[in-house]
Amino acid sequence: MRDEPRRLPLPFLRRIREILSTFEAATDLADLAALPGSHPLHSDRVGAWAVRVSTDSRIVFRFKDGHASDMGLIDHHYDNQLPVP
Repeated sequence: MRDEPRRLPLPFLRRIREILSTFEAATDLADLAALPGSHPLHSDRVGAWAVRVSTDSRIVFRFKDGHASDMGLIDHHYDNQLPVP
């Protein structure tokens, strides 16, 4: 699945593009917190946020200096982190 967006389902890719567009337009964390499925993370990931892409997948990020950063795609089914396409 890594680096092969053609193998990802179209609705999954659309949702990722929607989220990334919101990231680009965001001026503060409140813009991103308004995304459906967004939530702050806890425990060892305090300060990070996640946005639901699908039932098993989340885009995890931090918000620094007015921009989303340190982004990754986490798939709970595979329990790993993938780069955002």
